[in-house]
Amino acid sequence: MTTTSITQPLYPSNPIPQRRQIMNPDRGKSSPYTLPLRDDEIRLFRIFKYGDGSISGELQHFHLGKCPSFIATSYVWGDRDDRVPIQLNGYKVETLKTAFDFFNEMLSPDHFDQFPPSKTWWWMDCICINQDDPAERSTQVGLMSAIYQRALKTVIWLGEESDDSNVGMGFLKLLAEDWDVLTEDWRPEVAHGNKKYWRTNIWPEMAKNRDGWRAVENLLTRKWWERVWTLQEFLLSKDASFFCGSKQISLSQMSFAIHAVWEWHQRRDRSIISRRGYEKGWNRIRMLEWYDYVFRHSEHLPLVAILTYTATSSVTDPRDRLYSLLGLISPLELDIIGRPDYESPASAIYIDFAISFTKQYRTLDLLCIAPEMKENLPPDEADKALDLPSWVPDWSLRRAQSPPMLCMANQSANSHIGNFRPVHAIKYYLKYCASGSSKDDFRVSFSKDLREITCAGIILDEIGGLGGGQAAGPGDESDDYQLEMMQSTSTTNSSALGDEQDISLAVSITEQVTRSLTLNRQDPYLGKAAPVGAFTREFRRICRHSREGGIEVLSSGEHLAPETDTPESTAEIAEWFRLNRDLRIHGVTLGKAIILSSEDAAVTASAIKGALGSIFPSLLTPPFTVTPPFTVTPPFTVTPPFTAGLSLAATKAYSGFAGSVPTPADGDAKPYDDRDRYSEQEKREATKFATRFRSTTYRRGKRLMVTKTGIVGMAPRLAKKGDVVCVLLGCSIPLVLRAENEDEAGFSTGNDRRNKIKRKFTVVGEAYVDGYMNGEAVGEVGRGLRMVEDLRVV
Repeated sequence: MTTTSITQPLYPSNPIPQRRQIMNPDRGKSSPYTLPLRDDEIRLFRIFKYGDGSISGELQHFHLGKCPSFIATSYVWGDRDDRVPIQLNGYKVETLKTAFDFFNEMLSPDHFDQFPPSKTWWWMDCICINQDDPAERSTQVGLMSAIYQRALKTVIWLGEESDDSNVGMGFLKLLAEDWDVLTEDWRPEVAHGNKKYWRTNIWPEMAKNRDGWRAVENLLTRKWWERVWTLQEFLLSKDASFFCGSKQISLSQMSFAIHAVWEWHQRRDRSIISRRGYEKGWNRIRMLEWYDYVFRHSEHLPLVAILTYTATSSVTDPRDRLYSLLGLISPLELDIIGRPDYESPASAIYIDFAISFTKQYRTLDLLCIAPEMKENLPPDEADKALDLPSWVPDWSLRRAQSPPMLCMANQSANSHIGNFRPVHAIKYYLKYCASGSSKDDFRVSFSKDLREITCAGIILDEIGGLGGGQAAGPGDESDDYQLEMMQSTSTTNSSALGDEQDISLAVSITEQVTRSLTLNRQDPYLGKAAPVGAFTREFRRICRHSREGGIEVLSSGEHLAPETDTPESTAEIAEWFRLNRDLRIHGVTLGKAIILSSEDAAVTASAIKGALGSIFPSLLTPPFTVTPPFTVTPPFTVTPPFTAGLSLAATKAYSGFAGSVPTPADGDAKPYDDRDRYSEQEKREATKFATRFRSTTYRRGKRLMVTKTGIVGMAPRLAKKGDVVCVLLGCSIPLVLRAENEDEAGFSTGNDRRNKIKRKFTVVGEAYVDGYMNGEAVGEVGRGLRMVEDLRVV
């Protein structure tokens, strides 16, 4: 029987580099990194395995533009103290245990034909970069995008085989193969028209395989999916394969499989796999689609959008939150970040980035992002925050959730911030622009220690009252935040200044609240206007089912839209209304406003009045009245359908008003807001209201607010009575600020305001302020109604 010498490689035909000892004068010990790299050079290596299980490597320098074909690796470092010795150019080197496991697998007979040791050059950061040399590390980090783009292929190492990993890899391949069948199966109108795709047994087969789904979830929650460095490596690779132990799956198969998992969870059976069980994998596939799109259009991914969308990722060195993305962003944003610097603290790098970003784009939108990065943190993350000013985002923190849009500043129109909405929804039609479209008045300055920013702003008011509700916490529903309603005691809101039965005021309040609860948008990416008429009617309809002492869930006879408007979501809105119906706005409670605005004649009269007033405002001067039977004088009579005698322009205006309000039919006892009275278009629009409500109040954690002078909007969860609502020049979204010292609190006007120059505030969060989202505050300054003042934010 022939035995293999422990000094002989398993593959004797492969040359083994001569073992030699070279002393590194810089470190005083032997090292394969004695010869430094030039700025345009990289190291590549070949690996070999000996009969005793030891591993030896040959490490060489190459010019990046003239190097041989090589395979790049993407993996997780794991415990940095868990190391295994290998030989590298004859020197004993302690390498990461995860790298050693990877070498062992790639050198196994299963992969010998795929990666012949004598012909395969590899690039792996822990081997090819001298991690003890900060200067070399900084230079090589700047080359990593070119390295992965030049690599022949990238091998993604998910880790060693586990008890169920082979099952999971096999089930992923099954999902990928049947993805087109799965997507057809839940669309009957498509599936029945394509009999060749119809397999009646596929759902039972998939549903029964609970071990397969559990194994898939275990694979998609492995550490590789949440490490920040692996994102760039994944997106930049020309070709990639996923390895787990001895099993492998191609990038295209993984992409199809994750799409199938998402479709199953969203459309078929939410209990079979948790959202968190595949969310990180889904986010990667979404970003890959975006990267392919922008690459085809010679564009780049927006840096801030990446930072917010990957906020659930983990990072060992907080500086790598920025440096790990250098290969994905535009040259402009590369300049904003600057050369990688591993000698300065992360807090200084984050502050420098915020200042450079603000100056380059002439925007203060990062102030909207900063407080959101500290929201919904896992319990073990809250104490890790860096010492940063309130206006600087702490990118080092790991959030519990990572939605495509973290906040309103991520709106689709803000290309400098951006978001990762589906590529098919890339078009947008509207933009919040609270400080107006001109940047001529933009001015900022920074303190010498770079911890304070002074900017121009318009203070609108102070928060007088806040609504209650429920907001998502960092974990399951047991972690949700329960918010109490806080009544406004200001003169404007607490006492009725006019007739408490004023129907026009009630209609106005109801519509303002509706716009606020939906952020005046119909889509989650904030690019399309809300159908305010349909949303308002739906809001009133649901509120009528809120009863004293409890909630009446809608009966099965109601028109409920699948997935978006369910009895549960309707009850959620009704519960919110029960909590907030006593909140007073301009002397009228929200509950009273809902009741008054639900009157058929009142709503119809308001619709006519609004439609005519937009064209003939002179007609609306007192004693203009609109009363049943809807006679409008002067100079003409309007009768159902309220277009008789109107000009073409007036008819068009009225037809588009509030979704064109229908009129009560004679003898029709059904309330005005019942869905049986909706048009088909209104029914389609109304189904989106519950989704928009939940997105604003629960997912975004916004709560209804009314300022001391009666301005309505949505404030951040952490807002308090007395916080200042303002528009900063250069910020697309209004902000809620808090006076740093008690003696600086209190809203004032006139000369008193002018004497409080550069008051000092901290950022609480962004706000929706109804009527002040598109430059109205700047217009009021021009008319002498408001003033611009300098505000210090710390």
